[in-house]
Amino acid sequence: MDVVGFKTDFPDTQKVSIVAGAQGAIMIIPREDIDGKNCIRFYCEVDSERKPSLEDVVATVHKVFQPYTFTWDEINWFTIYTVSQRIASSFDVKDKIFLAGDAAHFHSSKGALKGSSHNLAVKIALVESGFAKPEILSTTYGLECRQVATHLMQMDAELIQIYVDHGKSDDPEDIKKLVAFQVEHFAFQAGTDITYAANCMVDNVSHARSDMARLICGEGPIVGRRLLPASVRRFSDGFEDFGCGAVRQPVHHLRVSRGSNGTR
Repeated sequence: MDVVGFKTDFPDTQKVSIVAGAQGAIMIIPREDIDGKNCIRFYCEVDSERKPSLEDVVATVHKVFQPYTFTWDEINWFTIYTVSQRIASSFDVKDKIFLAGDAAHFHSSKGALKGSSHNLAVKIALVESGFAKPEILSTTYGLECRQVATHLMQMDAELIQIYVDHGKSDDPEDIKKLVAFQVEHFAFQAGTDITYAANCMVDNVSHARSDMARLICGEGPIVGRRLLPASVRRFSDGFEDFGCGAVRQPVHHLRVSRGSNGTR
């Protein structure tokens, strides 16, 4: 549920937080202001043995956050959903209608990933511009999206179980499982380490890091994976280009050297 105009003594309302207790686990996500009032979202675990109500969710929030308190002016949005994972049997209808996002697969909101829309948009643009044949849509889009969706469903199912178990054990190692899982899968959830398998658009090339990539502890460009945003500084005049046409003002540098007596 989204609450608007909230007041609380809980200190971490400006960042995504997870609070766990005997009553369950709650995830809070700070949201944009609504009508000039602050807003926050609660993802709350509820009793699946009976049909829960809004009053049950509100009561659970207050119990889990004790001794902290939450009050708010109004509840802007509320829903109850059952977590499940599904993948469409096909990602297109006769190569004319293409499914993306939640139309192609759905899962819990904790495992959100929207890469399929970008994948589809790029390929439609290539076809419409005449740079690629229409066959790339039927031969690569569904193949790549199913690969990612299958991984996503497995990850989401594991993540939800960790959320359900979080805070219900006195073992310190169990508490660390959620953080460790998020760290391990953060790049995938952000869409930065998705690597498409070989197809008519992706060559089957073995990856070997360059000497420069090793120097900066990076992997370097990988065939089938998106290029990450990067800034490039032009040393002739100090301008920085962020790869999107935007150029910053010159950055002035002071060149220093070490003298024979150790001074600079």
